[in-house]
Amino acid sequence: MRTSYAAGLFFGIALVVVVSTVMKLINKDNGTTKYDEMQEKARGIAYKYAFWTVALIEGILGVLGLTEAYSTFPLSGFMLHFTVLIIGIMVQVCYSIWHHAYIGLNTNFKKFAICCSLFSIFNLLSVVRSITQGKMYVDGQLDYPFVNLLVALMFIIIAIELAIRNYLDKKED
Repeated sequence: MRTSYAAGLFFGIALVVVVSTVMKLINKDNGTTKYDEMQEKARGIAYKYAFWTVALIEGILGVLGLTEAYSTFPLSGFMLHFTVLIIGIMVQVCYSIWHHAYIGLNTNFKKFAICCSLFSIFNLLSVVRSITQGKMYVDGQLDYPFVNLLVALMFIIIAIELAIRNYLDKKED
């Protein structure tokens, strides 16, 4: 692992810890996110589907690792497995959103939407920088900066899905 990447990873994790702490302090009046029984059940099912999705894909990758096909992926090993994690997260999130179990009873939707937007923008800015510096695609494979693209896309998909869910809910009322 390159030193610059390791430093960036460290500062990225530190930033997530700081932002999470600030968000927790801002939200201290509401306490932890609260879900009703129906939401808890749906979230449990979502986690189960996400787990089995990751297990299935990793199992397939394990078998492919025994063949030449594994080396033909346009992703480095780290990126391949990180992509599987993002897929698992998206399975959990998508199922939860469509079953009204993603947003808690005491969650401020506007603050949540703003955070998702900011995370998308910051990650997209990093993607643009990586592409202009030629760091996204190295030695025929997508490299570490691809993480930012995956995370940005994840938050964009969440935002779009929540907007669609909100629209459908308002249409029902």
